[in-house]
Amino acid sequence: MLEGIVLTALEAQAIKEKIEAIKRSCEIQEEPHVIIEGLNELLPLLTGEDLIEKRFITAQFSLYPLRQSSLSQTINLALDALEDFNLKTQPGSMSTVISGTQRAVWGGLQGAFSNAASQAEVVMVVTISNAC
Repeated sequence: MLEGIVLTALEAQAIKEKIEAIKRSCEIQEEPHVIIEGLNELLPLLTGEDLIEKRFITAQFSLYPLRQSSLSQTINLALDALEDFNLKTQPGSMSTVISGTQRAVWGGLQGAFSNAASQAEVVMVVTISNAC
């Protein structure tokens, strides 16, 4: 599971410090819930969840409101949802490009679709890349 994960010196040091803290807590017979809390803090470092959060992806999406006399209200609702996710946003006349962490991009896409779908029937077309 850890194959291919590259750690910075700070990340490696953080893991080392967490392991030492857990060892110390085991030696002094701390309550089990304290040990579990320590492991819960360590788990994202070992599984690479923190590293995934540092990886950026880009998505381009187009939104098509159906059977609407005015499209802009539904599209603007979708774009408003992106503001909650700390994304770099480039709206265009045919599509919008967003960039950010994986969690932020997926959250932004979900929020955009949910906001638009609450207003009208919609079709959303999405292209996602970790290369550009």
